[in-house]
Amino acid sequence: MNIKKYDKIYLTGFMGSGKSFLAQNLAKKTGWQAKDLDQIIEEGQNLPISAIFQLHGEAIFRKLEQKALHNTLHASRSIFALGGGTTCFFDNMDWIKKHGICIFLNPSVATLVERLSQASELKKRPLLQQLNSDELELYISNKLEERMVYYKQANYTIISSKLEEIIKEIEHLFY
Repeated sequence: MNIKKYDKIYLTGFMGSGKSFLAQNLAKKTGWQAKDLDQIIEEGQNLPISAIFQLHGEAIFRKLEQKALHNTLHASRSIFALGGGTTCFFDNMDWIKKHGICIFLNPSVATLVERLSQASELKKRPLLQQLNSDELELYISNKLEERMVYYKQANYTIISSKLEEIIKEIEHLFY
């Protein structure tokens, strides 16, 4: 698949899959802009995602997320790191595929647990804050299985957990 005809790339996958890191690194290599949907929401609401969840609940957050996603329509030459659940609500996946290309990052559960178990990661992820290590692995496995039906609708899937390999694989789509 050649992505030259697209001017927007949407990176999806579970939290901790490397979407934000990858968007930044791809942007440096391609000259495109990297944007993080959660950061766009935080700036628009002047609140961190965790506070939005606490104050308004997940349903309101998902509506804000959809609005922010639709506001990406006029961006060009942009790589968007989506939230882990963005593609799983409303018609978001269909919308994404209509307006750009969606790449699903699918590292192993063990890799996700390793990345997300760091205290700094747990603090900024409202759905994980109260989980111990065993609960974290079970949560990730269950939630990943639940979301897989949406993630598999992406235009392209990358299974590697090595970010350098992922970057090379996506770069090959450009040429």
